[in-house]
Amino acid sequence: MKICIPVCGPEGLDAKLNPEFTETEHLFVFDADNGEHRTFSREAEQDGAEEPIAIDVVLCNDMPAGLLRAFAAQGIQVFATSSETAGQALIALQSGEAEELVFEGGCGCQGHGEESHGGCGGGHDDDHECCGGGHQHDDDRNVFHVIPAQAGI
Repeated sequence: MKICIPVCGPEGLDAKLNPEFTETEHLFVFDADNGEHRTFSREAEQDGAEEPIAIDVVLCNDMPAGLLRAFAAQGIQVFATSSETAGQALIALQSGEAEELVFEGGCGCQGHGEESHGGCGGGHDDDHECCGGGHQHDDDRNVFHVIPAQAGI
């Protein structure tokens, strides 16, 4: 199983978690099957130097609903942790302390359920204010090219 963690720098297991996945400069990828790990940098990714990053799990502090939806659509599990470093986050995942974030359908904005009356007022209207209509969320972008590990890379 390959675990992806957004981190602030290339310090390996000691790297601090970056609280914003979409703005992270580095991704720490740990292979739980063999203990190997590697840090990918956004700069190298933007230069086209990196292959797609194959992962099974994302482990982070939190994640925007649109990005969670995108990972769920690819079969990539997402777990939240309050850990400060990549090493601590891996221990939290292994011990069951990390909480799985589950996308529950809809566009990912609050207030769209039939019984919900908060957020942008309910309904599935494409012109709802919370996400600008048309279901084009700013947080859908992904700064790295990550793919499900079962894709074979």
